[in-house]
Amino acid sequence: MSVEPHTLVVGGGVSGLRAALDIDSRGFKVTLVEREPELGGNLAKLSTLFQDNEKASDVIERMVMAARVSKNLTIMTDSEVVDVEGYIGNFDVTVKNNATDKTEKLRVGAIIVATGFQSWVPEGIPPYGMSPDVITLAQLEEMKRDNKVLCPSSGKLPKKVMFVGCVGSRQPGVQGHEHCSRYCCTAMVKAAADMTEIGDDILILYDDIRTFGKGHEEVHRSAHEKFVIFSRFDRTKPAKTTVADGALSVKWRDILSGDDLEFHPDLLVLATAMMPPEGVEKVSHLFSLTRSADGFFNEEHIKLAPLTTHTAGVMIAGAAQSAKDSTDSTTQASGAAAKATSLMAQGEVEIESTVAYVLEELCSSCHTCATACPYGAISMDTSKKPEIAVVTEAECHGCGTCAAGCPSSAIIMRHSTDEQITAMVEAFLMPPPVTGGGDS
Repeated sequence: MSVEPHTLVVGGGVSGLRAALDIDSRGFKVTLVEREPELGGNLAKLSTLFQDNEKASDVIERMVMAARVSKNLTIMTDSEVVDVEGYIGNFDVTVKNNATDKTEKLRVGAIIVATGFQSWVPEGIPPYGMSPDVITLAQLEEMKRDNKVLCPSSGKLPKKVMFVGCVGSRQPGVQGHEHCSRYCCTAMVKAAADMTEIGDDILILYDDIRTFGKGHEEVHRSAHEKFVIFSRFDRTKPAKTTVADGALSVKWRDILSGDDLEFHPDLLVLATAMMPPEGVEKVSHLFSLTRSADGFFNEEHIKLAPLTTHTAGVMIAGAAQSAKDSTDSTTQASGAAAKATSLMAQGEVEIESTVAYVLEELCSSCHTCATACPYGAISMDTSKKPEIAVVTEAECHGCGTCAAGCPSSAIIMRHSTDEQITAMVEAFLMPPPVTGGGDS
């Protein structure tokens, strides 16, 4: 089956931009779709990046400039994918511009989903909302980016700043919040170290500190060298925050010393969880992607196929797959781009030979198979009366779910019919032939 030499990248953050630029550099056509008016995603909201303290805006600006001057890359901002049909090598995609409501149809051979994440905002969950001086780490990063790190209540520079880690992460039994967001510890520690430049007392209240990755432990060490205070609390007995006359007070027990402590921060910063972005359900349905318990998209196999999905021809990259920092995101994006270019360079792709096949004379038009198929490979041919189930072989993975569920036995698996399986079982159970013969 031929492959259209054109890739669609969904998401214009750092992962989407990296994937699109890599494909463009290999001479293949690529279209980048971003639902926001501007490119950059979450990285554009940050101040500086660890480990080299480079401005996030500089990194994004270089990538955006490269994208805008590239010959093979088309950028569609303020736009969304509204419909996807077809199969590996030949996807028909409809993209709608949110500003004009105009739609455009594209034929692509591969798709990379890089829809990113959103930082969780604990609306209605104390201490968030108790005071304007209780903010999230993402909100602090935007303040730092704009050089406006001020207490929202007074407009003054904060001298006492407290950070609280793992807010909305690693909560057993809380659906969507059981995972570790991975980036939070290093990002929180770096932000605390940065705040020593304007504050007098900077304190981190933590359950665990997980500064993994190349150069991350150096960030942790730097915070200690800048006299950031670290205090470990008991997750089963969380800190208590109160507000009196506009002043914040936080009380907790340090489990390392056993002391009951109290701190009066001018600014309380919550390092909140990394969550799937708004509209992830729609994206999941459009591209027939499954999701894990934390809400992010599942890969085909965590070890053997971490970039591809169960929908052939659709790859995932960056935080669309799981919570991760920008370094891991761009690495995965380059890998997904390599997968897409490899597919297009082949020009053709072989599909699975063991696929479902409908015996039209037995089909009762019950729609059971179409409903059961996890890959959307079965539709109903309404041109026939009564309508008949039809299998799109390029989308079929040969899982057999439809054949097992069909009440009329109208679906069989090529090369795995009942007769073939029975013959194999009989051959296996047949006693071995006697050879040699005669008595010795």
